[in-house]
Amino acid sequence: MAEQNMINNRYKIISNVGADKSGYFLTLQDSVDQKKYYTKLIKIQNNNMSAESLYALQLRMKRLMKISHTNIISVSEPELAEEGLLLRQTAVTGASLKDVIQRQGRPLPLKTAYRISLDIASALAALHSEGLVHGELDPSHIWIDPEGKAYLSFLELPPAFDMDRPVYEMPDLMPGTELQPDVDIFAFGVLLLEMCTALSPYRSSGDGTDVEEYSHLFAYYKECVSESAGLEVPELVPVLSRCLTDNKSLRYKDGEELYWAIRAVVEKDLPKKELPPEDNNPSQKKSKKGKDKKTGGQSGFVTSGKGRKSAALPLALVLLILIGAGVYLWLTHPEFLNDLPKIASVFNKTETETTPVYQETLSLLHVTQTAMEVQSVQKTAEDLPTETPLPTETPLPEPTATPLPRPITPLSGRSIRWNADDSLMAAVPEETFTMGSDHTFLFDMEGVLPRHRVALSAYWIDVREVTQAQYARCVAEGVCQPIERIADEWIGDDLPIMNVRWTDAQVYCTWAGKRLPTEAEWEKAARGTDGRLYPWGNFSRGIGIYPNRLHRSGQDPQDLSPYGVMDMAGNVSEWVNDFYSETRLINDTELNNPIGPISGNMHTVKGGSFLAPEQESASFVFSRSGAAPDAVRNYGFRCVVSADEVDTTKAAEDEPLALAEAVQSVENPADCTDHAGFVSDITIPDGTVVKKGEFITKTWELSNIGTCAWTENYKVVWGDETFTNDQKLFDVGVALQPGESGEISVTFQAKGDGPTRIFFVLANPEGETFKMGPNSRGDLYIDYNAE
Repeated sequence: MAEQNMINNRYKIISNVGADKSGYFLTLQDSVDQKKYYTKLIKIQNNNMSAESLYALQLRMKRLMKISHTNIISVSEPELAEEGLLLRQTAVTGASLKDVIQRQGRPLPLKTAYRISLDIASALAALHSEGLVHGELDPSHIWIDPEGKAYLSFLELPPAFDMDRPVYEMPDLMPGTELQPDVDIFAFGVLLLEMCTALSPYRSSGDGTDVEEYSHLFAYYKECVSESAGLEVPELVPVLSRCLTDNKSLRYKDGEELYWAIRAVVEKDLPKKELPPEDNNPSQKKSKKGKDKKTGGQSGFVTSGKGRKSAALPLALVLLILIGAGVYLWLTHPEFLNDLPKIASVFNKTETETTPVYQETLSLLHVTQTAMEVQSVQKTAEDLPTETPLPTETPLPEPTATPLPRPITPLSGRSIRWNADDSLMAAVPEETFTMGSDHTFLFDMEGVLPRHRVALSAYWIDVREVTQAQYARCVAEGVCQPIERIADEWIGDDLPIMNVRWTDAQVYCTWAGKRLPTEAEWEKAARGTDGRLYPWGNFSRGIGIYPNRLHRSGQDPQDLSPYGVMDMAGNVSEWVNDFYSETRLINDTELNNPIGPISGNMHTVKGGSFLAPEQESASFVFSRSGAAPDAVRNYGFRCVVSADEVDTTKAAEDEPLALAEAVQSVENPADCTDHAGFVSDITIPDGTVVKKGEFITKTWELSNIGTCAWTENYKVVWGDETFTNDQKLFDVGVALQPGESGEISVTFQAKGDGPTRIFFVLANPEGETFKMGPNSRGDLYIDYNAE
């Protein structure tokens, strides 16, 4: 089998970020140069995209490769992989604007909104100057790095993945027409409204091309602009008006015109407002150039394409300003020149090199002007009388040192309280474990993975399934979608959330600063490293012990894993991150942090459910099924976070957890055999009269005539196809070495009418069954007369 965590035998899959209707998103690392990429893999069998649209997408990505700008995330050559079309762009640390707005609330602080507006307008100007249009501008295509700098992305970003795309689409765009810059201008206006006001963007109730809907939308935005007159910065009102007007002739013609309008607002507001970082801080001299731009000057936005001829004028002006300032400083205070950046590297470029970054030029001017202002202040101070001494400066108190974030080591039995959603999380240390099963005790189970070894890095996992109260907080913050189809008897704050789609679960985990677990992470948290069948161990729960009702998360003390995780065999089944494949071949080798198949139409569901028809088999740690990501069933979920992402700023250490007991096992030789011999009937000899429906206990004396030692968790399996029983697995309950014999019992309700014979088989803890006798051909049965 091909390596699961590689694409094209070159790119290592770092993380599975999410999916939309056309493909899925991954973080990859190039095994050659170790560069990281954020990517989208368009599935080969994709009913949502035609061959023509796929070809157009490749051409678009190739054109976008020519764009080089400080606020645009660079894209790479599209590649055809075995799984589909691979689109790559440089990986950037940070979060999408959608995520920033959700976390900080609206409106954004003015400084933040200024910075984002300038950065994105600058990027649009560069894009439009090359004759390109973004066409999908919305908060899921804007990336904010930890320093607050905004980047334009051509791939949709988590957690929204284009979910709100129609909100930012220009309504008067006719299908099939070539995109023009005004589609980006309109989308920018909606973004500006969203960042700088508390007003909500217009959400269509139907087809955006409908005439009535069309008129309603522009009437709504006209009213919004009117209400925005009370903004803290009223100068933004005309900008909003020109972006969101239905009169195309009044809209900004392209990103450059838009940029100068935004920049003028920032400059006008400069004396009284908090400004963005210096690299976006326009100087007064540059402002004059901006006014000239409206009558035909050039902006000097950076692209890797051929620059416009008129770009020489602004560069000449910049040179004159810098040279003049430099001469002045050299004649007066030459020491200031030692602190100025070296500008030779900015201007000494060949024709084939990228033109100077606009923000860097502004930064140079800002440093020069600051130095001149300092010189002016110092000269003025020299002319003032000095007889009156300055007051003695009062020393400031020593600031209290802020404690540095401290990582929390994930040791078995340890727990943390995750701040974002107040969830208790259990530690799962870095260990290797056995995943899957080769035998299933005669249960008809589909999709079970073969046994294989898996190595996982350390992580933390929610002790309990996400509750309805926790999910409601995410809904209240406008991030998660409400769940409307929960029956009244299943509603309660402490009950697990259910009927969520896979995308709902993913959005919640992202909102909480976590992620959905991989199938391997989920199974290890349930199974531990001793190969157990159930989270609590290998013993089978007796008749009526399996809960057949929904209960509060964490209320069943017996449903407890070796790491202290609860409800993994019952309550509700749970979404995990992996795509689902029913048949998979896995080499009998150790896999490191597997993420499952890299494509598929369904996602994997793990764990038992109070609604499962066969609760025994659903409780196996290796049980699994698949469902479409938009399926609305009784599925819940829990989240995980990698150990290296946890520190004392995100979580607090909590009390030690109760853990399931270790499984007592016997190390049998690999080639040992299982065989059983009949000794005698202890209870209910053949032909005994019993009452139909009453509970009866059949006891045999059996001997171990094989070479494997039996543990107490060897099983007696209900193997009769004529009669069914609620309980199918019964523990042998006695440990027998080869040659030893002991009493083994099963308890069940009497079936049938009149003479009845029910058959059983034996099984080892791995699920491999065997019958009676040295050749495993004899039957183990109970024979009675039911009345």
